[in-house]
Amino acid sequence: MEAFHSATVSVESISYRSQQGHRSSGPFDGNSKKCGKCGLRYPHIGKCPAESNRCNYCKKANHWESVCRQKKRDNRGRTSNRKNGNNTKEEGQSHKGVSQVIVPASRRKSTKTVESINLPNLTTEQDIHISDCADLISISRSIQGIGNFKGSYHIVTDENVPPVVHPPRRCPIHIKDVIKKELDDMVQLNVITPVTDPTSWVSSLAYSQKANGQWRICLDPKDLNRAIKRSNHHTPTLEEITHKFAGSTVFSKLDARHGYWSISLDKESSYLTTFNSPFGRFRFLRLPFGLCVSQDILQQRMDQILEKCPGTVGIADDIGVFGSTEAEHDRNLHNLMKVAREDTLVFNPNKCNIKKDNILLSVSSTANTVFSQTRIKSRPYRH
Repeated sequence: MEAFHSATVSVESISYRSQQGHRSSGPFDGNSKKCGKCGLRYPHIGKCPAESNRCNYCKKANHWESVCRQKKRDNRGRTSNRKNGNNTKEEGQSHKGVSQVIVPASRRKSTKTVESINLPNLTTEQDIHISDCADLISISRSIQGIGNFKGSYHIVTDENVPPVVHPPRRCPIHIKDVIKKELDDMVQLNVITPVTDPTSWVSSLAYSQKANGQWRICLDPKDLNRAIKRSNHHTPTLEEITHKFAGSTVFSKLDARHGYWSISLDKESSYLTTFNSPFGRFRFLRLPFGLCVSQDILQQRMDQILEKCPGTVGIADDIGVFGSTEAEHDRNLHNLMKVAREDTLVFNPNKCNIKKDNILLSVSSTANTVFSQTRIKSRPYRH
């Protein structure tokens, strides 16, 4: 295996085929484009034939199995795991969702060989290995699903604020099945549970589509937030943490998977989060996104975890790991993974950047609708 001096990632070509039973409206020419939802020629004459269809592979709406991105990622993961050599790596490129990442053995000139980092799939138990000839680090990851921090959180409310009960909102017919599936998945993950008992608070269902096409399901906490008393735990600004990276040359960024859902609610607080949907009432068993206390509580729990992890900083569900040398960085990352297993903190492998010479950190405030980001990078001394 060759030695690399900059991060490289597995890149495989993606081929598109028309789904059986459907034909393109015409032959492809040099100027034709393919639709990412059906694989046929784009633009369409009329609406896309895959619209409102459900994929046979991932069961999500509005695309066919032949162009399913999840299927391609899974197939690439199985293919790369079977290969002994990695001869299709292109330097300086990245691909979202790859299951194998090649990282540099050193950020400076070196002849050390580089091993691979096998990032775990979301549905299987695997190990992450960060290794080179000089310093082997084995980081075990066998946690699936979502995190489960110790203890539960109690929401404190102002009794002078009267409860509000919202009726169910209408759901657009073309996404009704999608919303139903998301709710069912959240029930399976033990994030929400159906409610049949009378409740004083009932919020409305809220949903939005994320950049990756998936849907975020939550409640509309507008009225509930007026009654909740905040704990006011400070979330650091970028200016307050960037000085900690001084002198560092190697960085990693890890994303906590469903960070808010890692925090359990006690029973009384859970009933406060009851919301109406076209499919009945549900209540959150885990801390939902959007409450005025959500970011405060997540930051507080993350700070408690990272107190045991030198060489790390955390803003909400983003964690930066750094070191002045590669060995120091690896020790810090190894310790973080050990603590994460003890505290049941689960990371999203598709959003983790391991052993880079720069990382992008961001912070947002739901209260003030402020979003800012900065790129942390090494500045080696000139000889």
